[in-house]
Amino acid sequence: RDKARVIPFGLPLERFEPNPGVLQRAAELRQLHAKPGQTAFLNIGRLVGYKGQRHAIEALPGVPSAVLWLAGTGPLEADLRQLAATTGVAARVRFLGNVPDSDLPAILHACDVFLFPSITPNEAFGLVLVEAMACRKPLVACHLRSGVTYVCRGGDNGLLVPPGEPGALAGAMGTLVASPDLRAELAARGAERARTEFSSGAIIARHLELFAELGAGSRGA
Repeated sequence: RDKARVIPFGLPLERFEPNPGVLQRAAELRQLHAKPGQTAFLNIGRLVGYKGQRHAIEALPGVPSAVLWLAGTGPLEADLRQLAATTGVAARVRFLGNVPDSDLPAILHACDVFLFPSITPNEAFGLVLVEAMACRKPLVACHLRSGVTYVCRGGDNGLLVPPGEPGALAGAMGTLVASPDLRAELAARGAERARTEFSSGAIIARHLELFAELGAGSRGA
């Protein structure tokens, strides 16, 4: 382990800056998919079992002022639509389909909270969490034995809950609905963490530092 150096994934976060075009599109999406007074929780991902969207739907009855946006398609879409109907929340679940890549910054800016209910370590990291952080969004994620908890630090830039527990998920969602100040605090720390830990510039600098260290060690050998 003492010979290992971890350098995480990095992203060109500049594309998520809130420029006028992005903010105008975000306002359009917000008006289209949320009513006034609703807190919008966004999930982006394939509609498959390990992504845990069913638990987000099951949590929704406990958060009556929340609306859930599901961006993505997959084999479970019909089942999830049926679940939303049987749990009485179909009117508060928006199936957005495959959001064009050009709309990704806008849909992230349009939501209030990014929801990441994946339930197994198949979710190894979650680059979309970094994208949401760059858009100054607080996170709700599950405590997994994977890189997810490296990106989302409970109490720092988001809230972590046990996987597969809709009640715990509803509790975290309700906490953020009730506290805009907490949302803002988590979002600000997340944006700073995205910049310093996961931006392309930060990752390039870490690689260059490592190469320089290795080169110095080689010359001294």
